[in-house]
Order: sequence, then C-alpha cells, then structure tokens
Amino acid sequence: MTSEPPVDSSGYRRHMVIGTLWTVGMRWAMRGIGLISTLILARLLAPEDFGMVAMVMVLLAFIGVFLDFGVEMVLIRMSQPSRAHYDAAFTLQLIQAVVTALLLVLVAPLAAWYYDEPAVQTLMWVLTLYVLLSGLENVGIIDFRRHLQFERDFRFMVMVKLIAFVCTISAAFALRSYWALVLGMTISRLAATVLSYYVHPFRPRLNLSHIPELWRFSKWLIAGNVGRFFEYKGDILIAGGVSDARGTGMYSLGHELATLPAHELSEPIGRALYPVMSRINNDIARVRGAYLQTVGATATLILPLCIGMALVAEDAVPVLLGPGWSEVIPLLQILALYAALRTLLTHVSDTLNVLGLPRTAALFWLGQGGLTMLACVIGGIIWGLPGIAWGNVVATACMVVPLLILLRVTLQLGVARFIQAIWRPWFAAGVMALGLWLFPGIDTQWVLLSLTQDVVLGAGIYVLALFLGWLASGRPNGIETLGLQYLGRSFRIVK
Repeated sequence: MTSEPPVDSSGYRRHMVIGTLWTVGMRWAMRGIGLISTLILARLLAPEDFGMVAMVMVLLAFIGVFLDFGVEMVLIRMSQPSRAHYDAAFTLQLIQAVVTALLLVLVAPLAAWYYDEPAVQTLMWVLTLYVLLSGLENVGIIDFRRHLQFERDFRFMVMVKLIAFVCTISAAFALRSYWALVLGMTISRLAATVLSYYVHPFRPRLNLSHIPELWRFSKWLIAGNVGRFFEYKGDILIAGGVSDARGTGMYSLGHELATLPAHELSEPIGRALYPVMSRINNDIARVRGAYLQTVGATATLILPLCIGMALVAEDAVPVLLGPGWSEVIPLLQILALYAALRTLLTHVSDTLNVLGLPRTAALFWLGQGGLTMLACVIGGIIWGLPGIAWGNVVATACMVVPLLILLRVTLQLGVARFIQAIWRPWFAAGVMALGLWLFPGIDTQWVLLSLTQDVVLGAGIYVLALFLGWLASGRPNGIETLGLQYLGRSFRIVK
C-alpha cells in the first residue's frame, strides 16, 4: 500500500481540526439525510414497523460485536502495513460476515420466541444478505483515514447515504411496512460495497498469513466492542423483552433522537482523532493535550443539543414525528439526560487504543456495559420502559469515578485539569435550562412557533453563558477561541 506523509509536531492539531471538520460534515450530512428519512418514514409507517426492525437490528449488532475484529483500527495504528496485511484484514472481514450470517439463521427461531413475534425469524433470514455484502467491502478505503484524506471519505459515505435515502423512501411509499426499512438497509449496503471498489484501486485477495498478528490487537477490540454494545444498545434488547413491537419502536426512536447529537458529533470527532493521535502516540503530553481539547470541544457542541432536546421534547415530537408518537416524549427526555452524561466518557477508548492499551479500554467498556445491563434490567422489571431509560442514566453517572481514576493512571491527568476542560459547557447548559424555565416565552397555540422561540432563546442563552465562562477562565485556548477567530475572519471578508 502507499505510504503516508509524516505529520510534524506543529501540524498534528491542524490535521485533527481539518479531519474533524470533514468527518463532522460527513456525519451531519449523512444524519441530515437520515433524519429527513426518519421524519418521513415516521409519518408513513407505524411504531410497530420501527419496533420490528429495531428488534432484529439489535440482535444483528449483538452477534456482530463478537466477530468484529476491528481490522480498520488495527491497520490505521500500524506504521507501514503491507499488501499482505490488507489481504489478511479482508479475509478476517469476510470470515466475520459468513459466520455472522450463519448465526443469524440459527438463532432466528430463538429470537422470534424471545420477542414473541414470528415475523422476526423471516426478517433475520433476509438480513443475512445485508451481512454477507458487508464482508465483501473493499478494505482499501481504510487508506482514506490512514492518509488523512477525509474529503474522499466524506464523498464516499454521503453518496452511499443518498442512495439509501431514495430507495428507502420509495419503498415506504410503495410497501407501507417494515420491509421498506429492510430493503433500504440492504440496498445501502450493496451500494457501499460496489462503490468501495469504484473509489479505491485496491483489489483484495484471500490471505491468512498475517491473521495471528492482527488478532493480537483485535481480541481486545472485540472485548471492548462487546462492552460498548451492552452500554449503548443493550437497553433496546431489554426493551424488546419487556414490551411489544410498538413499545420497542417508541423506545428505539426515542433513543435514536436523544443520542443523535452525541453520537453524530462524538463519533466523527473520534474518527478524525484516532489516525492523527496515532502519529503522536509516543508523546504522552501531546496525547493528553489532544484528549483534553477534544473532550472540551465535544462537550461544548453536544451538551446544548442534548439538554435542549429534553427541554423542548413536548413541542418537538408532535412537530417532527406527528401526533401518533406522543409516548416517545417522556422516554426522550430521560434518554437526553443519559446522552448528556455520556459526553464525559467520549474518546477515552480511542485514546487508550492509541497508547497501545486495548486491554484497559476493553475492561473499562465491559464494566460499563455490565453495569448498564444490570441497571436497565432492574429498571425494566420494576418500571417498564421509563425504568430502562433511567437505568442508562444511573449506570453512566456511576462510571464517572472509574473514568477519573483511569485517566489519572494512564494519562497522568488530574481531576482538576479534567474539570477545567469541561466545566464551561456544563455551566452554560445549566444556565440555558434555567433560562428556559424562568422565561418560557410567549404563550401560543402554534406548536411550531413555540418550538422555534424556545430553540432561539436557548441557543442565545447558551452562547452568552459559554462566552462569559470563557472570559472568567482567563480566555483559554479552546473551541471558543477558534469560534471567535472564525467570526473575525468572516467579518473581515464581508467588510
């Protein structure tokens, strides 16, 4: 494979910022398309349809995490992977897909029994095609991230999402059932596989020679993925057991909307952070600085969206989803609080993997996943779906202390410095919530107008409180500085 240019000590931050902008743009372009698709589908399909697909997809993800060898992360971390490494990665990827498809076929009857939904069995059998197509994707596109070519990654991912959007909406108008969602996912995967060979010249071959080498790092990525699955998706698996397809559909869509800002900002930031930090992983001070800046920026962008989602849920749900989704509102409000707390845990796994500590990252996420499952099971048995949502909140809050201990041991990062990096967005989000409570706005019967004035007022309060916190902190070099520099350049251009 082609070699990549070195990133010098003065340029890593620029690469990380540029990469973050591209990946955030990519994710939000994709999620913008996906959100529009979801809002249209919510008016064409019933909650039961979303619930059926959510039941199957969470089981697919559950099986997949045990077989996800993390070949992309391994290749990115390598300084000079050879052609044989890429071929071995493709071979592992294909093995994973075939085994996952076989397991889907075998566990389909058991899944239908667990959910008490006979149609789940047929859905799982059909989705084996989706899984097999994923195993054939060209591993050469990993080079887009390895070589920090984020704009190529952007074009590829958005192109795939646009194809899926057109196909899913067309199928929903024609079929008016959950099969439209399945068809959209399968066509999206087919498009991704075909396009991966079009956008990159690499042509993989079967090769077993370097599999043991890849496995030494991958085994701990698998363990970490298992923990992250239980932490992020385990509640939906439990919801399917304590509720019917309608309740599961309500919960899964509430979970998607609540975690949308956090997931779609933190993941692309991490997507850019990992390859850049891999170039400086021999300097603990620079890794620590990059981690702190990234966590602070992530919290600044995500917290107002999460807290704001909880505050405006009563107006947002009927406007966005329609009157048939009112049961989502209390679930969305609780899960938005969970998403806000989850910002504290962002990027710790990527940072530990960069430092060559995949075992530590895996143990952290296994602990978090186990605690989340325990809390959600107890909450679900006693209080139903709201109890599951509160289980997420409690489990995430309980992981803050282990996180601080872990950062102290691995990054020599003290509690005071961590708080210094994140207190301003938390302070601003709290002021925003207080402001919306004290000044509810003009009373109106127009829900859209009420939603608009709350969003505008909340955004204004948050930005003002964040700026005041930045001034009180002595104007540190953070995301506020970048924002002011950008505004200054824009003003000069306009002037």
